[in-house]
Order: sequence, then structure tokens, then C-alpha cells
Amino acid sequence: MENILEYLLDLYGFDRKFIRQVASGERYFAVELVNGNIGVCATLGEKLPPQVPEQIEPAFYHHRIILTAYYNALLNYRSQNIEQDKDITDINLKKYRNIHFVGKFTPIFEKLQASGIQFTYSDMRITDDPENKLSRQKEYLSRADCVIITATAIPNNTLNNIIETAHKADKYLLGPSSLLIPDLKEWGIKASFGSLFRLYDSRVLGTIAQNYGTRYFLHRGKKVMFVCDTTNDL
Repeated sequence: MENILEYLLDLYGFDRKFIRQVASGERYFAVELVNGNIGVCATLGEKLPPQVPEQIEPAFYHHRIILTAYYNALLNYRSQNIEQDKDITDINLKKYRNIHFVGKFTPIFEKLQASGIQFTYSDMRITDDPENKLSRQKEYLSRADCVIITATAIPNNTLNNIIETAHKADKYLLGPSSLLIPDLKEWGIKASFGSLFRLYDSRVLGTIAQNYGTRYFLHRGKKVMFVCDTTNDL
């Protein structure tokens, strides 16, 4: 299976002239295009240089972050049939018997627990939580019927392995770094949950440049859902 960023690079290319400005923080990297579209990508604590390199190469982690933010801005605003004010808790998760999250989403976990939905999770960043199933991630993915994947799996280059291990599950992509594109159907993604921001909203980039995280800038956009695979009901 081809890497999603390599696929998009082959299909759409990468043109620095489309980029109006970038913002680099310890938690996120943001790209604003000349048309005002804004795309973001989580950096997981690695602050990138606030410049875009002349040559982009998806073999390098920092370049994959830039590419994810770039395609987030370039492609997400084009998608049709985006449903606004939707997150993963708005779909029927009760139909699943074995839900596994790749990534810890505390506010969403609290909502699901309040509604009585059982799930497990694994997260490479968490070291002090006995509920973290990272050491048994492959086992949990292989037996899950629903897998909800952090969009940081795109720049981390782990998306393909997760998808291949969870081949029996319905798979969803989640987080501000998400791509909202029908192409994800080819990677087995049923729906993608991300964010769209107002055009030319400099406050989003300013907040990111000051090293703030999701809760400090996400309210400036809309939570949205894009259904990649329409062959079955959500």
C-alpha cells in the first residue's frame, strides 16, 4: 500500500508559491495558503524551523509534517458534502462491540464513558497509564471491529501498518491534522473528522506560533465530518 503523502505528492505536487505564511510551534505546524486556506499538523513536541524547504521529501519526518499541513489546507476546503459541527461521538458507535483508539482523546473518552460505550486505547506518548494498551496494540487492532486513528499517524508514517493490522475493522481518522478527502477510502478509512478554519484567520497561526495546543485554537474553526466511504451507513 502506497504512503498517503507520497500518493498526494505524486497527484498534486508541492508548490511553495501557494504558501502565504507558516507558523511553527511546539505542538502544531500551520500553513496558510495565498487563498486564505489554513491547514495544521500536530508535531508531538518537535518544533520545526519556521521556513519551508526548497525541496520536500516525504522520507523526512519534518517534511511529512509540512506536507500534511499543506494538503490539509490545499484539499480539505475542496471536499463536498462536509457535515459541520460533527465529531466521532455523533455517529452510531454503539453498534460496535470492540472499539480501539490509536491515540488518547481525553474529551471524547469522557463523552463515550458517560454514554456507557466501552473501548480500549493505545498511545506511544503515554507512559503512566495502566489502561494504555500500547504493548498489545497489534493484538487489539487485529480483533477490533472499529478503530479510531489519530491523524498524527499520517506524519508519523504509521497509518499503513495500523490499517493493515486492523483489516477487519471499520476505520475512522480523527484530529485537527486529518485530511478530508475521498482518496482515504483507498486506505480503508470510512470517515474523517477534522477542522476547517475561517480564511486568513491570523489568530490561528499566532496561537500555534506561541506553542499553544489544540484547545487554544480549535474553537476558531468548525469541527467537521467527511464520509470517505459511502457504501455503508455510519
